[in-house]
Amino acid sequence: MTGAFTVCADDEIWDGIAAAASGVLGVRRAAAGAVRILPHDPSLEAEQYALRPVDGVIEVRAGSAAGAFRALSRVRGGGRVFDECGDAPAYSWRGFMLDVARWFVPVDELLVLIDQLAERRLNVLHLHLTDDQGWRIPVPGWPRLTEVGAWREGTTTRPAPVEGRPDPRSDDDWGHGHRHDGVPHGGHYTRAELERVVAYAAERFIAVVPEVDIPGHVQSVIAAYPELGAGAPDLPVATRFGLGPSLLAPTPEVERFIADVLHEVCDIFPGAHVHVGGDEPHLETWRRDPVSVARAADLGLPGTDALRGWFVELAAGFLRERGRTALYWYDGEVLSEDATAVSWLAEDGGLAAAARGAQVITADHTRTYLNYLSSEADPNPYACGIVLDEATAAGFRPAPDGAAAHVAARFLGGQAQLWTEYAPHRESRESLMFPRLDLIAEALWNGA
Repeated sequence: MTGAFTVCADDEIWDGIAAAASGVLGVRRAAAGAVRILPHDPSLEAEQYALRPVDGVIEVRAGSAAGAFRALSRVRGGGRVFDECGDAPAYSWRGFMLDVARWFVPVDELLVLIDQLAERRLNVLHLHLTDDQGWRIPVPGWPRLTEVGAWREGTTTRPAPVEGRPDPRSDDDWGHGHRHDGVPHGGHYTRAELERVVAYAAERFIAVVPEVDIPGHVQSVIAAYPELGAGAPDLPVATRFGLGPSLLAPTPEVERFIADVLHEVCDIFPGAHVHVGGDEPHLETWRRDPVSVARAADLGLPGTDALRGWFVELAAGFLRERGRTALYWYDGEVLSEDATAVSWLAEDGGLAAAARGAQVITADHTRTYLNYLSSEADPNPYACGIVLDEATAAGFRPAPDGAAAHVAARFLGGQAQLWTEYAPHRESRESLMFPRLDLIAEALWNGA
């Protein structure tokens, strides 16, 4: 069964899926239809559903409106029902991260993306809203974040391939041939636009997780407010990609800045999780800054390197006050005992964090970074880095092999990532996403 189809349902459960089903799945409500949704079944988990053919009609039992919506996604996708059957997701966290900081992604494209995620039974959209190259969210009292931090003077692009040199798609050392295009780029969302995205996703049972990256990846912040940077550097919004030296200073003014940002984020995004970054700080910047050295000593830290964990715990504390859980990029170092670790390096895979009792979301770059090449001979001009082929994507499993059952249970699930350094428009982004996102989505739902 494909295309539009009719559904009849108990009013109580229909109210939860009507807008989403009609907008995404082509469902039309009818007094009698090809699918009948029965009242809520408390014996089923939230996203679990059961299907049964009865007199030419498919009956749906579900643990919640979300479960009924997932069932309709299956039927809409052509799943045939010859006998009673059921389905439930293997993992509660089935996500996709989109980097909107490197290239601003219009709201209309985000809405299309949300529909694409819903069709694939994914339930988390993680938006990487800030980085060195752009700040995309307004914050009251800090107008220069969007007036200045949301715009860069241009973008340093990769060179065309040259015989005798490495493929520029895998050349991260910014060697000869890179050039500045001189084309200003930027943009930011209004609060109303972000609220629209959140509401649209909620109708499709997708949570939007915002990310504001601290204490590194903050050159766009420092371009707007130099006094917030360690050493008060005078820097523009970054025009090239790769790691930069900018770090927030560990000062009371920066603490106020972080609190203001996170309180606004919590007001806009009602979900349970907020990502606070925490990755790849250029530690030498703090080591050379007398203010940072003195503040680390005042805080009783063993040195300035420990400021990384202090910043993440500071943010996690603000979020706890708002009833939220912090996420951070985990690379082998636990930065907060009660925050959720999003593990992006392959070597540890989050196992050590889970063994210490933390919840873990797997984002292992070798298996989930969709900006990577899909094969050694991948002709896609927007791909870069190492190879993530379709077989690897299809075989994605969040918990490392051999993890004890009680440790494996702490892996909430996983998510695919699309970093957009070399993907400046929708066509380029979708060329990287599919079909590998389809395969990761299926792996997260089926678990095997």
